[in-house]
Amino acid sequence: MWYDSLRFGIDWLNVTVDCSSVSEFIEKVSSACDLDLESWVMLDGGLRFYPNTLSYSLAGYAAITVSFHLLEDGTVPIDTSVVNNHGLSVSISGDGCRYLDTHCEGGLRKFALICREYPHNATRVDTCMDILDKDNPIVPLFCEFALVGHNPQKGDLAIKANINRTHDYFKWYPVWDSDFQCDTNNVYIGKRTSIAQCNVYNKKVEVRTRTPQIADAILESVGCTDYWYRVEYRAYSRKLANACFESICDNSAMETFFYMADNFFTFVDLATDLQHIYDSKVNVVWFDFVEWLRSQQNAHFV
Repeated sequence: MWYDSLRFGIDWLNVTVDCSSVSEFIEKVSSACDLDLESWVMLDGGLRFYPNTLSYSLAGYAAITVSFHLLEDGTVPIDTSVVNNHGLSVSISGDGCRYLDTHCEGGLRKFALICREYPHNATRVDTCMDILDKDNPIVPLFCEFALVGHNPQKGDLAIKANINRTHDYFKWYPVWDSDFQCDTNNVYIGKRTSIAQCNVYNKKVEVRTRTPQIADAILESVGCTDYWYRVEYRAYSRKLANACFESICDNSAMETFFYMADNFFTFVDLATDLQHIYDSKVNVVWFDFVEWLRSQQNAHFV
């Protein structure tokens, strides 16, 4: 079945950690994740409005970073009432997440557990599901869902739910796929100012466009022959980001993805008018998708 080849992962993590000692934190995460202390280097400029940033050079430029202010005594301010940019601002990109998990078994979780030892606040968490079988119902569903956002008058695609159908909430545009010799669709739902955002895009085309020199090696490493779509959720609100951060610490990437999926799509109204579920082909596929999610072991719905 199409879902047998699904892959789940964490693709981004931003968290502020209120630790007053940079060296203490760096030593702890390095020990837990088998990182080389000598490979932490200071960047020329700070990131995320902090004047100083340490980057783990072996993971790639700015893939794993720790940014901070330093007081005159060499400590980091952690009093939130005194300074806005307090503590250590930890950022791990998609490349950083993959590096940690390939370099050290469970490396990303071990890194997150060190962060959780201190007062902390997650500000962004991205989790993803990779689909490698073109005969799946999920990508067509999102394409039709976004089309409804642009054309809400189409009765045959009507969704019985209270959703925001403003023009900029849905983005839907074609990208050329040379394997299939046709346009395929990328879909974006939500904005950076939303609680969360959902991106459904042709990952294979992105890899070939952004990293053409190593594209074949990347595609082979994930088992992609001609089809690779990614469903990615990005949590921006602190409440949802912190909940997802806790899931990273305590659960698998798959469980975190399911948690995010359920919380992001609360605007889909499945509780009413279910006797007319088959009036809309979008609702039919959406209903099947949610039922499949709920059938997964360890999928937590609130």
